[in-house]
Amino acid sequence: MDITKRSNCDGNMSHEKPDNVTRVVSLLKQVGFQTSDAYNIRSACFDVVARNGSKILLIKVLTNIDSFHEEHAFQLKLLSDVLSASVVLVGERTRKGKVEDETLYERFGIPAISYSTLEQALLHGVFPVVYAKRGGFYVHLNGEKIRRERGKGSFSLGGMAEILGVSRRTIYEYERNEMDSTLDTAVKLEELLQTSVTVPFNILSWSVEGGVVEGKAVARSLDDEIEESVGKVLSDLGLKVVWSKGTPFDAITYTRERNDVVVTGVGHVAERRVQNRIEAIGSFSNIVRSLAMFVLDRPRSSLVKGVPVVSRDELESMDDASELLEAINVRMRRIIQ
Repeated sequence: MDITKRSNCDGNMSHEKPDNVTRVVSLLKQVGFQTSDAYNIRSACFDVVARNGSKILLIKVLTNIDSFHEEHAFQLKLLSDVLSASVVLVGERTRKGKVEDETLYERFGIPAISYSTLEQALLHGVFPVVYAKRGGFYVHLNGEKIRRERGKGSFSLGGMAEILGVSRRTIYEYERNEMDSTLDTAVKLEELLQTSVTVPFNILSWSVEGGVVEGKAVARSLDDEIEESVGKVLSDLGLKVVWSKGTPFDAITYTRERNDVVVTGVGHVAERRVQNRIEAIGSFSNIVRSLAMFVLDRPRSSLVKGVPVVSRDELESMDDASELLEAINVRMRRIIQ
């Protein structure tokens, strides 16, 4: 990326473009991702899930990235942790102006970028080196390369600092990777050394901080009796249950070793849209390549819309997690046969 060019960009607002989620889905498919349809869920924490090989993306599309909620960020971190997925926000503006292209923003620890930046990353493998935070635009520097190139040019710490208009201590911190640079200083540094010394941000492999799930395994309150009872039974079987909100499923269930992840739904036979919910869970689990199940309050067919269905009574009769996982796998094999 030419950061010299980027440093002179303006902050004009962009015109809103219709159907941004559809545009993102089309782009993902263009580069070989298998994608879900956009989820029509009120206050969804993500709009589409996509997979290409081992890479899973959970994408939330917003007009204004400042409308993104901390609650949604926490939910996405939970899912990212359990599913080994990357999370990306795609937006057009902030409260202060346009979301600049080739620039990384961050909201509650989740990367946020423009559609054009996503396009560059997916189509050309070009990632942003500039990030926005309070006070302006910054870049992360390759300290080892700066030190090496400074030696080649016979610049002393003090001499380089004087040319750049910063302190000697600042150059020292750059070379130790202890301090990021303002965009303007980075431009001057690259002009002086006549080489790139910035480090790009791989927005498609963004990892969340460790221990998110263990720190708080319930992302919402449980106000339904069947959810409470199912959650207790699953825990008694030796499974971990992470309840979700704003997703096409109710929970992610997994073994302590995370060898088996089960996208889980919980509901009532009499629900008007229960089949639609089951179908959505099947679609999601197919893309992330996990197991799936839907627990109903009363017995029904053991396979609905390609998703194994378990009644609450059946679940309560099981002795351990392996028995449940075997039942799910047996029902999944019926689809293949």
